[in-house]
Amino acid sequence: MSTNIFGIFDTEEFKSMAILIDRLEKSPFDYLKLENGDTKIVISKGEVSDVGESSTKAVASVSSSTEAVAVEPQETTEKVETAAIEEASATVTKKEVVEREGVAIVRAPSYGLFYAQAAPGEPPYVEVGSKVKQGDTVGLYEVMKVFSSIAAPADGEVIEIYVKNAEQIEPEQPLMAIKVE
Repeated sequence: MSTNIFGIFDTEEFKSMAILIDRLEKSPFDYLKLENGDTKIVISKGEVSDVGESSTKAVASVSSSTEAVAVEPQETTEKVETAAIEEASATVTKKEVVEREGVAIVRAPSYGLFYAQAAPGEPPYVEVGSKVKQGDTVGLYEVMKVFSSIAAPADGEVIEIYVKNAEQIEPEQPLMAIKVE
């Protein structure tokens, strides 16, 4: 007798997971973990090592060689909240920026989270109108609890900022524009 283990997800949730799986496959990361209350989804390129946790509702695993998705319900068949999946996939998209002469675009060096300030409550490194010198820190990005600075590529004035503090970024995503002096 066959059991419909996919009955806990609707079509839109599968579409959202497929987008996340595709982006994970193209990324340098090994896995993505989303948690919402007592529901956790882990999407991994290899084996998932923490599926035995008692609070886990569903786990998705991707095999990079077969592109297969396996979903294993643990304690209940409650639906996974789509808000966390939609939010994660929406923040990964790049903003299209038109290159202009005399304007340097600061781009994300890697996947991660962008931080506009050194610590909560501190002023941002730069704002629109800030003057910067080549090499000045204009923001930070975090990957796996490691913070790295993002440097201004040229002397000039910040004329646009395309990302918000604590926003998910991906490689080559435009972060800000600097009018070169």
